[in-house]
Amino acid sequence: MDVTRQQQLQNEIAATFAESLAGHDWAEATLFLVEVGSTSRVWVDALDAAGGVKHGLAVPDVAGAGSRLREVMADPEKGAWFSFALSLTSDGSFTARFTLDRRVYDNPASPFEPGPTGDVPTDADYVADLERFPRSDRYRPTWLPAARSL
Repeated sequence: MDVTRQQQLQNEIAATFAESLAGHDWAEATLFLVEVGSTSRVWVDALDAAGGVKHGLAVPDVAGAGSRLREVMADPEKGAWFSFALSLTSDGSFTARFTLDRRVYDNPASPFEPGPTGDVPTDADYVADLERFPRSDRYRPTWLPAARSL
């Protein structure tokens, strides 16, 4: 794992995200990126200084950098992450969180159920992802479908 490249890509994503928020009144914003098989999605949630939800914010073009980050972070033993959340504060600091072992859902009310649009990876997406980024049985969650036999 190239830690320097990983940090560069995270910084690039954070900077692009911050630029997309310029001109908006916001205090904290989170960028979510999902990439599993053929499912790829990016969305943004933000709060203003009073804690109110901000609507209508542009989604920055970070999918390519996110894919490169995923490639750099992939581990032959553990595979690749399924989702990435980057929380940014208006002072420019950010925190990144990666999900490697849980199904990805898009429901802000529950991390365990699909949201109203149902834009979540299918079992076929997870199988394709496992074939692209294999992981040892030790790091394969029981819910994760097995890769197809070749």
